[in-house]
Amino acid sequence: MALDELIDRFVERINSSPREGIFDEDVPPELRISRDAGGWWDWHIKATDGINWIEPLEAKLGTRFPVSFRSLVARYQFPAFEVGPLFLLANTSVGVYDELRDRIFRDEILSQCLLSTGLIHFAVPDTGSYDPICFDIRRSQSNGESPIVRLDHEAILCDDQIVVLEEVAESFAEFVAMI
Repeated sequence: MALDELIDRFVERINSSPREGIFDEDVPPELRISRDAGGWWDWHIKATDGINWIEPLEAKLGTRFPVSFRSLVARYQFPAFEVGPLFLLANTSVGVYDELRDRIFRDEILSQCLLSTGLIHFAVPDTGSYDPICFDIRRSQSNGESPIVRLDHEAILCDDQIVVLEEVAESFAEFVAMI
């Protein structure tokens, strides 16, 4: 199966399954579907051709996103959302709080340590933990993919050490195929 087709099927599965509602400030109007009585918005992932921040961000990072993840963020907008064991950071046109391109750098100590060691933060655990979920670019494969790892945030912030707590998946492509 082609990579873009794999990502398209992932998006279809997310859009056709029940999703947690999101408050106003966390979901841009173009991603909203309907609002419930509690004020939560149902939302969807939306195809777009207006993503223009990827190349400048990759230049700042000094590396490219893995190809499967790049297929998602280059072609779709979405709020931050839970999928499997991950809380995937947002990719919107308005820069919500959990926006990927901002959250990578928000915690200066964490981001400096991660980026200097070849790790790109793109999610956190769905448990609410502060542990960063990263692409381990140090272990990039010839197909442009990288493993997904969960790191111990306390080891980074307290001891300036990278401690991998678990490998979530061999790649983002593998992760979305499992969902």
